Amino acid sequence: MNVEKELVESKNLLFTIPGNSYQSTSLDIIKQLANKKVAYVSLNKTYSSLIDYLKKENIDSSNFKFLDGISKTIRLIKENEPSLFVSYPGALGEIELEIMKLLTTGAEILVFDSITSLSIYQDDNAIEQFLSKLISRITELKKKSIFFIVKTENQQGLIDESSVFFDKVIDTNLI
Repeated sequence: MNVEKELVESKNLLFTIPGNSYQSTSLDIIKQLANKKVAYVSLNKTYSSLIDYLKKENIDSSNFKFLDGISKTIRLIKENEPSLFVSYPGALGEIELEIMKLLTTGAEILVFDSITSLSIYQDDNAIEQFLSKLISRITELKKKSIFFIVKTENQQGLIDESSVFFDKVIDTNLI
């Protein structure tokens, strides 16, 4: 799959990924974006563990800006850390505000990892409203986005309801 080509044809993509291939599939997508200015939202890994993982996989993340939804829940944050942080992974208002900062200061593509993690902290209704508003704002800014969700029976209702907000839904199980 050619992610850059997909982003030319469709500006806002939802990737549904089976749990058993989530790490490898999301990594493949991220590798294809290494030369782009990316705003990477992580709600399931800390900034430091994500950087270590990308280095281990030989992915240059120098063009990436990060929003970490985990670290503040487990440790104190130093002022000079090279990432933005939110208080916890379900803080939808904070997440939206920080994403807008990243997209208005140079990032071209948002990578949101993941809706599944968000669903631990928020109900489907709140997530759907968040996605609707966020994707509208991304579109207004003429930016692009990639969202990940683990494809499970439990997530199918959220996938079905949220898919209307995206230009294209890509089921990676079918690729």
